[in-house]
Amino acid sequence: MSGLSANSGTFVPRGEQRVKPRFQEFVPRSEQILIDAVNANEFVPSNEEGYQQQFNNEAPAYIDPLPPQHNHAHGPMLPQPQMFGGGRSVSHPPAVFGGAPPPFMQQQSYPGAGPPAHFPSVPVQVEPVLFPRWRRDKSVFMAEQYRQVLDLKNKLLVSRLAPDDPRTHMLPMALKSNMYFAVTPLPRPPTADTDPTARPHEAYKVTSSADGCCYFVKRLVGCRAAAPFATAVLAPWSKLEVHPNTPHAHLVAVRDVFEASEFADGAPSLCVVYDYHPASASLKQRYFSVPGGWTLSGEVVWSFACQLASALHRIHSHHLAFRRLDLDHILIDNQRLRLSGAGVSDVLLSPCSGEALRTAQEQDLVQLGAVLLSLASSVELPPDTTAAEREPYMAAAAQKLGPDFGRLLGMLFASAPTTIFDVTAMISHRFMVESCNAHSHIDFLEKQLAAATQNGRLFRLLVTLGFVLDKEGSSSSNSSNS
Repeated sequence: MSGLSANSGTFVPRGEQRVKPRFQEFVPRSEQILIDAVNANEFVPSNEEGYQQQFNNEAPAYIDPLPPQHNHAHGPMLPQPQMFGGGRSVSHPPAVFGGAPPPFMQQQSYPGAGPPAHFPSVPVQVEPVLFPRWRRDKSVFMAEQYRQVLDLKNKLLVSRLAPDDPRTHMLPMALKSNMYFAVTPLPRPPTADTDPTARPHEAYKVTSSADGCCYFVKRLVGCRAAAPFATAVLAPWSKLEVHPNTPHAHLVAVRDVFEASEFADGAPSLCVVYDYHPASASLKQRYFSVPGGWTLSGEVVWSFACQLASALHRIHSHHLAFRRLDLDHILIDNQRLRLSGAGVSDVLLSPCSGEALRTAQEQDLVQLGAVLLSLASSVELPPDTTAAEREPYMAAAAQKLGPDFGRLLGMLFASAPTTIFDVTAMISHRFMVESCNAHSHIDFLEKQLAAATQNGRLFRLLVTLGFVLDKEGSSSSNSSNS
């Protein structure tokens, strides 16, 4: 004797029992036809390219299903794309329906259902049914683009010279009494150095034996300044941190300074240690290494203006002057700007105070205006450009970015005394947008971190299980207690 299944309404032979799927109660009745077909493995791939593989009984690990969506006017809605998964394109009706589309895919009688008749036919994307308490694989991994950025930075952090590299024998094994080791040269930009004294310098990446972190070392070749003097000069720059061990967001922090004579050339040198930011490049390398062919939007230029103004505000409020604000000493890392080489001018020249300090701070504003005008006009303009030469570029920048930007440039290039506090007050409304963008980026980073919060625990669990299952004699009863 045979009967009908109470769950599906289909004919069931005697002695067989229809098994109700444990996710059946989460889907509308109109979709049960397709679910029963999937469970019975009745989807047969055709010769068309639309069927790339046959459906099977195994459902992928995806997140909890969405609750049934209903239309109060017309009853259950058509299945939503997110209710299924896998990206299989259905270009032909499945064989289980006898060559006809499933009932819930057919044109409905109520107005507005289905695409208009003159629309081209589009393959339906059928995705696997979502099981309860299952998550999509994307929910446990960070975004691929962000992962690639972090992977690149990590590779730059752990990179070392090859043992057969000829430069290995020309570099010291360690610096400052073995405090810094793994000395690795960094490429210098193919541009002329704009240092006021034209002092030759070299760049290295080192690893600290104190904390194991990588740092950037700027070696001033031929500098005979004593380390105690340089330490005293750079002490105010090390106090620019917002909080202890938290440097300013737009300044490359100064960490240490020492004399070095371990290099192969034997020249006396002074080494200044900064934080190392991998994958960073100067604005001149990023935008002006190849002339023309690029244009920055107004939002980006205003963001750069706010970041540089924030850095100068921090410097000037501590009675200091940067004295070398140009495209060569501004690092960019994913639209984040940082001033690099802080304090070097004070060591090579002399610390300024009083009227000399006010003059140097005003010169910082002129240099800031030259940088912003160069970014807005896509043409590199030196700070000593005359007012007549700047006039056409300023008019074009004001027309492109608005009158606010023209007033900002006019204040930066003004002959009357101007302070960074006047500049930040004038563009304070722009800082609101910058603050909102920063908090939105924080939300994005927290989302990426939350996606991988359990990956470390799962990895340790997999390693432990692999060790237990693969050890010798794991099939014996002695290992059952593991």
